[in-house]
Amino acid sequence: MVGVIACVAHLVPGFFIVVSGLVAPLWAVGLMTLVWVALAVLLVRMVQRRSWWTPVIPLVAAVFWVSTLTVGENALGWTA
Repeated sequence: MVGVIACVAHLVPGFFIVVSGLVAPLWAVGLMTLVWVALAVLLVRMVQRRSWWTPVIPLVAAVFWVSTLTVGENALGWTA
């Protein structure tokens, strides 16, 4: 049950990553999407092993998204 909730929760940062094209360039959105997909694969493997650490993956994805946009804005001058 925890794994299913984690999988549904992982869709939330995925949505925000996909719509980040308003702030980030296309290449950055593509890289963030690849990282999100890799985390989704890891999450599915963790669910198959019935790991209790599955809720961490959506949190990692959300922190990754916020960090990427913050660094991009401050260091690379990304603006909306």
